[in-house]
Amino acid sequence: MNLALLHVERLAVPRMKARMEPGADVLTSKVAYGSGRKGLTDPLAVLRSKGAEVALEDGCIRLRFERSVRLDIRKRCYAYAAHFEALLKLQLDVPPGERPRTVQQLVGVGRVLWRAGRFVLP
Repeated sequence: MNLALLHVERLAVPRMKARMEPGADVLTSKVAYGSGRKGLTDPLAVLRSKGAEVALEDGCIRLRFERSVRLDIRKRCYAYAAHFEALLKLQLDVPPGERPRTVQQLVGVGRVLWRAGRFVLP
């Protein structure tokens, strides 16, 4: 068995548990501009920074982790991915061989709107 193989798990978080409550313990991004204002959060970049490889397979978001990623971090990544599922699908829906879109690119072309600190799909 090759230790370099990634552990594959399907994103299977029930809809009711996927809702993020205000103040809940979720993954936080490191993107901040100026005097404490938060900028656009890129969910794909946040998940990758936590050791997840994110892919869109058969219309489903799949997270793959190295074996060294702790279980509690995996669970938080699943909840975070479920919360941003629609945005992640927009980011990952690219032809094979191309890099995923960033949130800034999606906002720039109008596929995603940024209103009152939230992402809105038009």
